[in-house]
Amino acid sequence: MRSIDEIKAILRGESATSPADPDLEKEVAALKTVAVAANDQAFAKHLWCVGHTIEALKSYLKAYRQLQAREFFEGWCTLEQVELALGRLRPHFRDHWAEFRLAFIEKITIAIQSLYPYRLFLSPELLEESKICSICKKPVTVRITCGHKIGEVYDGEYCGRIITKFRVLGSALVRDPVQKYSVPFNIDRETRQTVDHYNYSTVEYLLCRWPEPWLNWDIEWTKALHPKSRFRPLSRNDKCPCESNKKYKKCCFSREGILRPHVIFKFHYKLSPELETTEFSN
Repeated sequence: MRSIDEIKAILRGESATSPADPDLEKEVAALKTVAVAANDQAFAKHLWCVGHTIEALKSYLKAYRQLQAREFFEGWCTLEQVELALGRLRPHFRDHWAEFRLAFIEKITIAIQSLYPYRLFLSPELLEESKICSICKKPVTVRITCGHKIGEVYDGEYCGRIITKFRVLGSALVRDPVQKYSVPFNIDRETRQTVDHYNYSTVEYLLCRWPEPWLNWDIEWTKALHPKSRFRPLSRNDKCPCESNKKYKKCCFSREGILRPHVIFKFHYKLSPELETTEFSN
């Protein structure tokens, strides 16, 4: 079995496939079992951090593969797993954020999410009737606590709350959801099958220019006049595609184009000449 230093050396490597080694997680778990048995809480917590780093790396690489396969919703959900993993890990492993490329993963994850066309999400309204601590399994309420702090690591395990009983009160459409999985899709009236009606052209623009997961790029959001040819024929009384909620005749009708949010990509590597000159992607 490899030592923790050997495992961390693998995670620092440049290979995009190194975190896929299934033995890494098993070996970290075995080391953590030994640390917990010796009541070495600090080392057990460090091993939890390393194990969670492996999870974040694997999820990031999985999301990249899904995106390159044009599995857009699946990739979106996996990026949410990356975000959640980093959120749990950040308070305990901040000093190692750059060491294991977690800062890079966090930056890229946020950037990709901003490129997606999803703007509204279904958010369930739940009434939590009972819950227990994930560490000691004791019931907890507003007035009764078990002493374990949410977000802390005990015996190499993350502390949270497990809802054991709840009631669904309803659901709402929100812009800033707690969970990003609940993307509403259209339903085909005849087949009753889910139809992905979203336009992923901005994500496609990136994917055609991002051949490897560890290549670095940045984006800058601004506003620009988009060619009117990119939009369906508009009548004067249609809503303006710039999303101002004004009629087209009172908004962008007299402009040379449609003023919309615009993203500028900055690739820190060489692109082919034909890709360098592309400004808009349909």
